[in-house]
Amino acid sequence: MDDDKKRLPLYLEGRPFDDPELLRRWTAFLKAFVQRYGAWIDFVNLGHQVNNYFGKHEREWPAYVRFVAAGAVAIRKETPKISIGVVLNHTDAPARFWRDLAPACTHFAMTYTTPCSVLKKDPTLNALNPKHHKFFAKTFEGVLKMAGRRKLLLTEVGCPTHFSLDSSPAIQAQFITALFAWLRRAEGRVAGLSWAGDKDWPYDATKGALKQMFGDQVLELRGFIRLLTSRGLRYEDGKKKPGYDAFKNSLETYRKRR
Repeated sequence: MDDDKKRLPLYLEGRPFDDPELLRRWTAFLKAFVQRYGAWIDFVNLGHQVNNYFGKHEREWPAYVRFVAAGAVAIRKETPKISIGVVLNHTDAPARFWRDLAPACTHFAMTYTTPCSVLKKDPTLNALNPKHHKFFAKTFEGVLKMAGRRKLLLTEVGCPTHFSLDSSPAIQAQFITALFAWLRRAEGRVAGLSWAGDKDWPYDATKGALKQMFGDQVLELRGFIRLLTSRGLRYEDGKKKPGYDAFKNSLETYRKRR
C-alpha cells in the first residue's frame, strides 16, 4: 500500500490481500529481502499512509490486517531485531486503524504535516499555538498515548512555506525550532524522525506528474500542489529558507545535549 493506491504486480491484480498465493509470494519476498539487507535495517514499514486508502475501501481492511501480520511473522523469523510498523497519516483517524495493526507492530509510524489552507482556512500558526487543538505537541502526545509502550517513528514531517497556504518561511523556521524542543523532552519515546525533503519539489514537474496520474481535474487543486512543492528547507533553485538554518542549528544543539 502506498497512500491511496493499491499496487500489486500484474499477475496478482484483483486478488484480496489475504489470497494464499499473494501471501506466499509476499512472505517469500520479505524473507529474501531481510536475508540480504537485514543486517543494515532497524525499521521496516509494511505500508505507507494506508488509512488514506482503507478509509474508502473498508471491506478490504480485514484482509490487509492479515497481510501485515503474515509479513511481520516472516520478518521476525529471519531477523527478530528489526522493528515493524505500518505508516499512518495523522489526519485520517489513525486510532481506528491502529487497534487492528498494533498486535503485529513494534513501533507506531506516522507522517505529519502542519495545518495549512489547502481546502479551507487553516493557518499553519495553529500548529504553534499551545491553546489550539491542532497544536503539534498535542497531536504527538496523543499519538504516543495511543502507541502505549511502542515508540513513535515520524517518517515524514513537513511544514509548507507558501503564503497562499497561510504559512511562510518564517513560520516553518518557528515550527522546526519548536519541534526540536519537543523532541528533547520526548526523546525516550521517539524512535526517529525524517523531514519531508531538503529542497522543494519542482513545481512544473510536480504539476505535470499529478496531471498524468489523476487527470486535468487535479490542476484545480492549486493549494495541494503548493503544499507538495513548498515543504523543503530550500527553494527549488537551491536557495536556503530560514528553516534550513533553523534545522541545522536545532540539530546541532540537540546532538550536543544528548
